Amino acid sequence: MGSRQIHELQAAAVLDPDDRMIVSKSGTHQARNGRLGDLPYRRSGHLRTMTAKLDEIVSVRDYGAIGDGVADDAPAFQEALDSHASVMVPAGLWRLASVVSVKPRRHILGVGRDGTTILAEGSQAFRFERNEAGNRVDPTADANWNRSSLEHVTIRMAHGGIRVMGHEFRGRDLCFFGGSASGEDDPDGWCIDMVDANECAFEGINAGYGGGSGHALKANGIRWRAQMDGVNFGDSTLAEISIKLAGASTTAILLDGRAPNESAHVCNNMTLRRIQVNAPEGGGGLTALPGSHGIRLVNAARICLIDCNIEVVETAYEEYSRSAGGVAGACVANTFIGCIVHNCPTAYRDSNATFPGSVIQRNFIGCDNLGPLPVGRISGDGSRAQDGDAFFQGAWIAASDGQPSIQLRSRNRDSLFVTGNFRGAAQTDADGHLRQDAPYHGLRIDLGSMETTRLTRTVANGTVHPDDPARQLEDVRLELGNGTDAPEGELARVQVNDPLMLPARTTVPPRPVDGLIHHAASASAMPSAGDWYLGPGLYARINGGEYPAIAAPRGAVAERERNTSFTLGTADFGKVIRVNHASDRVVTIPSGLVPAGAGARRLWIIRQGTGRVTFAASGVNLRSTNGELSISKQFQMVELLLCGNDDVYISHILPDAIEPHAERLHWTAGNVVVPQGYLGKLVRVSSGSAAPVFVTIPAGLVPVGMEATSLRVMKAGLADVEIRADSGMNLAAPGGNPYVITQANKVVTVIVSGPAGNQANTVYIQD
Repeated sequence: MGSRQIHELQAAAVLDPDDRMIVSKSGTHQARNGRLGDLPYRRSGHLRTMTAKLDEIVSVRDYGAIGDGVADDAPAFQEALDSHASVMVPAGLWRLASVVSVKPRRHILGVGRDGTTILAEGSQAFRFERNEAGNRVDPTADANWNRSSLEHVTIRMAHGGIRVMGHEFRGRDLCFFGGSASGEDDPDGWCIDMVDANECAFEGINAGYGGGSGHALKANGIRWRAQMDGVNFGDSTLAEISIKLAGASTTAILLDGRAPNESAHVCNNMTLRRIQVNAPEGGGGLTALPGSHGIRLVNAARICLIDCNIEVVETAYEEYSRSAGGVAGACVANTFIGCIVHNCPTAYRDSNATFPGSVIQRNFIGCDNLGPLPVGRISGDGSRAQDGDAFFQGAWIAASDGQPSIQLRSRNRDSLFVTGNFRGAAQTDADGHLRQDAPYHGLRIDLGSMETTRLTRTVANGTVHPDDPARQLEDVRLELGNGTDAPEGELARVQVNDPLMLPARTTVPPRPVDGLIHHAASASAMPSAGDWYLGPGLYARINGGEYPAIAAPRGAVAERERNTSFTLGTADFGKVIRVNHASDRVVTIPSGLVPAGAGARRLWIIRQGTGRVTFAASGVNLRSTNGELSISKQFQMVELLLCGNDDVYISHILPDAIEPHAERLHWTAGNVVVPQGYLGKLVRVSSGSAAPVFVTIPAGLVPVGMEATSLRVMKAGLADVEIRADSGMNLAAPGGNPYVITQANKVVTVIVSGPAGNQANTVYIQD
């Protein structure tokens, strides 16, 4: 065979790495041959083979994938991912007729959502496995981690997108559309289905957007769920996510902490940031798809939602749990910051109406149309709240040193607690917070009534101090004003602008101190050693145990009966004392009862019985009219006035106040039927004419219960005065009926008997 030039050699259809080639070294002109697979690659002085360099980036094309949208590339994907930790998916349309199972520590990298598209014809495109059983890649590591990732890929789904088992997964720059779902309970109908996953992150996820019906999303969005009992999952981040639902009864994002059989576990400690959800019926307009949900938190705790915007979705946000009373499994301490709802029939819903206390400790800060009370100008708001209003479960205010100082909490509806950074050792709690039910310190503001607002002091059960059993809570109080010795300075006054009302008590105040005022509704509200009960009213405690009335029933005076001789004391002041006995009794008045300059004191004593009541001095000066020191008549009452200089005045009030020589007068000039107002008076009849003037005594003149009554009649004018008995009355008088007074200035006495007795209704004339 003759010699040939290299270019004249027969061309090889396919080159192999073991094929040889001729090379020469510069400077020596030495010719050699070498393998194609040994082509050199040098970077920074380090020499490697080109094969080693290319092996660093593995493409699915290296394993036979076509990427034309027709060939089934699933086997090539499977082989590539079984063999390499990182696999490139170049631009193309990659058809996966079945689910590709991805071992842990695998990373799938496309060239961008507009370049790399996966056609997933199975239940999902990829199932990312955790480190267990046949997928165990690290025998020394925990079985629950995953540590895989998926980036820069679009998945066009026949049913669902990806399922991830275990922890530490990363997803970034992903797009989903297509798919199908029979509601959110469809096990495979989700773009992203996270199972038993912690410490994961998704960012830059787009689903259902892109324009045209070909980009519609008929599957659900992202689900976080548990299959494992006894473990809480979550601890992850979802950020920069846009989902446009196109299927009825589908859900954009579901965080579901329910393990199998509704176990009381939670999905917890997650951040959802900048989530956009839209679900218009027909792909546009303001009518939401029936049954569509934006973000659902089920058995989810400590979830923070930031700048999440839900528009045209039937139910925008929902928190749900069956764990009533705030027990394990409840939705607890979820926070919504700057979240927005627009054109959603139901902006927010929770499960408290069905399972009371299943959703607690929620916070809504700077939201729009979102919260247990919708904010903003939307239907059902009632103009009660404004855009940006904040709803806090609790708030702390720091002191000047930056440490927590004052705490604001609302344990019950319409009730605010202002308390501090402490608690009693014996304090109980109903929903996981030690200061919720009854903080030992603080102020309670109750707005639960249309008619009243209560400002009260919280009081612990029992009287033993919670931190010091030897110390008693004897002086729990609510103070108004600074007081005389306050370091802030003394207030000029504490002013109550409208009527002050004290509710009626039927028991004695539990911790009485001098200066206390209370409203006693019955005698049981008065201490047995205190003053006498006058009826419902206000009583003040003074002098270490006295309870004088400061507002009692009109005209009420304390009174009591005594049957023995006694010495007056300060407790007798202001009272009526009835001395009741057939024998004589002595009331001794000692000195010093009234302090000098303190103002006089008074009381009243009635002689109730037939025995005389006499006053005796013991160091005081008794002063009375005519020196009388006894009550001589039964049922007579006297007043005692005691002064600070030990002078005691005895005033006979009845009947001594009526002088025996007093006379009452009445004038009349014409005929008159005597009324009861004339009884006991001297009636002077004065007329300037000569015609007689009639004075008629009618029936019924005598007051009921009285045997007889009298008046006197006098002729004081020119006319004679005729005294007549009216119908039903008898006149017994000298000269018959009528009796006529003819003598000028003559006075006669008229005695009238009542309707009882043998001589009833009779008029007697004493001439």
